[in-house]
Amino acid sequence: MKHILFYLSIILLFSSCVSKEEKLEKQRVIETQIKQKQEDEKKQKFEQSLNEILFLIKSSNINYLNSKYINQNLGIYKVFIDDVSEKLNYTFSRNIEIIDNFIEDITFLYEDITFNCSSQNDSLYGWSKDGVFVSSVFKNISNKLQIDNNIKEILNGSKRVIITNNIVFYLSYIDNSWYITLIDEASFDCIYEDIQ
Repeated sequence: MKHILFYLSIILLFSSCVSKEEKLEKQRVIETQIKQKQEDEKKQKFEQSLNEILFLIKSSNINYLNSKYINQNLGIYKVFIDDVSEKLNYTFSRNIEIIDNFIEDITFLYEDITFNCSSQNDSLYGWSKDGVFVSSVFKNISNKLQIDNNIKEILNGSKRVIITNNIVFYLSYIDNSWYITLIDEASFDCIYEDIQ
């Protein structure tokens, strides 16, 4: 009788462990699915926002661009090379005042491209490809600025959008929405290569 009770208790203990492990595995699967769904929604919002931003730039609708895609709490940073000191500098504002509206095609690709500052051959000068490109892996220029670390953290989670004819800007995800947070006029200024 003691052996039977002993075996029953071991069986109950084993089945309890298996049941607990199955519950934990189900919970991990559900958490992974929730995370994936959130990432999918974030990507979908990004693509919708970028399509609208590109359309607003092309149609020169700066007022609507400012009201919808500039976060009024964070504002927007414009990074450039100072002509006099030839050093990296920035300005801060709550809106975009002027933006070049030339965009040949608002279709965008997820691709890393480079800017070539060839002084030897003019045909090599410029972006490696033409169009609109999105990059999430890049040297974030905001790390070189003397700005608040919380803002740097937001900017470090950004995606870089390159419109090869006229502008480079960062889109950051803040409070479940995408905003233009930085305009980069320095990374395609050939002096920037010398000061990096």
